[in-house]
Amino acid sequence: MELLGNAFINLRNCYIIPLVQYGIQRNKVKYWSFKSIITNNIISLNSVSKNTIELEISEDDFYKASLCDIELFKNKSIIQYVEYSSIKNKKSTWAFVSLYYHFFFTATTLMRMLHRGFIYLDSTHVKSIENYSLAMYSNPIRLDSGNFYYSVKGKSITGNVIILLSNKGEGIHQLTWLQMEAILHQEIIPNASNDESLLYSQLLTIINSLDSRFPSVLRNKLNYPSESSLLDLEKILPEIKIDLVSKNFYKSFLDIKPNDNSIENQILITSCYSMLIFNLVQNLYQEYETRSKFHKDFQKERRDFLNEYKVELIEL
Repeated sequence: MELLGNAFINLRNCYIIPLVQYGIQRNKVKYWSFKSIITNNIISLNSVSKNTIELEISEDDFYKASLCDIELFKNKSIIQYVEYSSIKNKKSTWAFVSLYYHFFFTATTLMRMLHRGFIYLDSTHVKSIENYSLAMYSNPIRLDSGNFYYSVKGKSITGNVIILLSNKGEGIHQLTWLQMEAILHQEIIPNASNDESLLYSQLLTIINSLDSRFPSVLRNKLNYPSESSLLDLEKILPEIKIDLVSKNFYKSFLDIKPNDNSIENQILITSCYSMLIFNLVQNLYQEYETRSKFHKDFQKERRDFLNEYKVELIEL
């Protein structure tokens, strides 16, 4: 089954190829914080509605800041992968929690690659935007600090990037899984070749049979309540081995039971879902890596980290 078909090529052409000429050095990351760039390097601003604005940012600033976040969230994904791999008891609740965070940071990396995502803007960031509006337009605006969603609306006539930024208020984790469902539905499946369509459509059906936010809900259920300790002591959870899921991915995927809300089935879905998206992110990044003169210092640091802990990344 071909996982890298027309949908993959479309994502590569639309989102990865434009990044190729840009990049930052590992020792310059503190200068390219995404949230600092979009709140301090504003070219123009338009208030759309309460807590929703349009920001104009130079293409150079946007792509470099995006790549900074891509590299750093990719780091987070790899670190959690190593954390998961180091856990000896794969039947533990902590094994799932580690797998969850690996998946969460992988999904965040994918969204950054697709020029969108969630960011937390504190009072300092919000004040910077408000001050810009007052200084440039004598127009006071008020924004609440909190979790914002950004996406690219388009380009200005001068080639700058127009970002739509909206305060969402809710927790980033649950919003991330809602957005992942939207990416499957709107970006991947409509452009998919036969094999991709078969797999991603079935995945979307399975997700919708539960609740697209189920990874976050299950993480909360296994991590926070005191009674979740009994799952470990009584050894109730199934063994979570994503290396076996990866090697026998299609068998594991076919073992998923639609409309089955059991913990065991949700863990299997999360394992397959996470490996599928991780595979997508790895291959999209490879498309950037083979075309760009940047990234080598980030990649070396990640390889050294993996070698230190004797962990190999698995592939589908």
